[in-house]
Order: sequence, then C-alpha cells, then structure tokens
Amino acid sequence: MVQKRTGRPRKFDPDVALDAAIEVFWENGYDGTSLDDLTAAMGINRPSLYGTFGDKQALFLKALDRYGNGLGSAPMMAFEAENDIADAVRAFLKTSLEGNARTDKPARGCLLGTCAAAAVGQVDGLRDWLQAKRDASRDRIAARFEREKQAGRLSSELPTRIRADLMLDVMQGQAFRARLGASQQDLLEGLDDRVAAIIGDPA
Repeated sequence: MVQKRTGRPRKFDPDVALDAAIEVFWENGYDGTSLDDLTAAMGINRPSLYGTFGDKQALFLKALDRYGNGLGSAPMMAFEAENDIADAVRAFLKTSLEGNARTDKPARGCLLGTCAAAAVGQVDGLRDWLQAKRDASRDRIAARFEREKQAGRLSSELPTRIRADLMLDVMQGQAFRARLGASQQDLLEGLDDRVAAIIGDPA
C-alpha cells in the first residue's frame, strides 16, 4: 500500500514570524517596508511568506489583527480593570503612551494610528477595518461613561459619545508625539490635565 505524503512540515512558527513582521511594519510603515525586509526579519523565504500569509497586503492585515488583539488591546484592558473612572481614564492613556514610546524596541507611535492609517489608500479594505476597530473601541468606552453618568459619578454636560471620541483623540495625539520622538517621560507630563479634560467637573 502506498502511503500518502502529507507534505513537508513548516520549519517556523507562524506567530513568531508574524510578530517579527509587526515590528518591521511598525518601524518602517507599510510603504517603507519591502518584501526583503519582511523575509529577513521573519526568517523565511518568499514562497513560505506567500504560502502562509499571502501577499504583502494580506500579511499587513494579519499583522494588524494580531497587534490589535494583543499589545494594541492593553489600554482598553487597563481601562476596564479600574473601578474609579478617573483611574480608568488615566490607566488607558498611561498604558497607551507606554506602548507608543517603548524603551525596548525602535518602533514608536501606534501601529494602527500612526502606521496603518497612513496606508489606507494602499491596502484594500484597510479603511473599513480601521473604522470598525475605532467604532468598537468608542462603543466600549462610551458604554462605561454612560454607566458612570447614570450613577452620578460623571458630569452629564458632555455627551457620552463625544467624551469617548475625545479620549481616543487624546490617545492618538500621544501616539503622534511618540512617533516624533517624545519619550515616556515627555508624554507623562500633563497626563493628569488630560485626564481632567476628559472627565470634566464632578457631577
């Protein structure tokens, strides 16, 4: 009886390779990253890249998805872990700026906000993907703000969704500053004022 060949097993970990691709895209941006950059960092050849991840656009979207479900989700997790709303907003912004101005990696800013946003016109489906991510984040933040408002712990002067947009916009501003070279210490200055601007006066 002839045994059916199952094919040669992969000699690399796709998740490790994808993490390497994230770092390259994050540092160089989509347009500034070549296939040679990717294969060198990922430790694979082009046939393996195409066979496992697809073309450059498909790889970029997979990298964004992995980032969004991993490091990119840390600010929201920090936000939802705090009971006090001011502490929650502070944790969100602080966790975000720590990720934007990393001390252990060369890439700075936010992979989604500063790198992916710049590639919207180059990657099919990216605009809708990013908008869906932002909408989902805004909805989660707004839901928490609405609960705080109903409980009398947050002023009702600013509409809930506008307050959520403001917090996301502040996070994006921090990411932009980090991309320009601001350190964690630079970004921590004025953090309490940014929190106060989002929270507003006591209810």
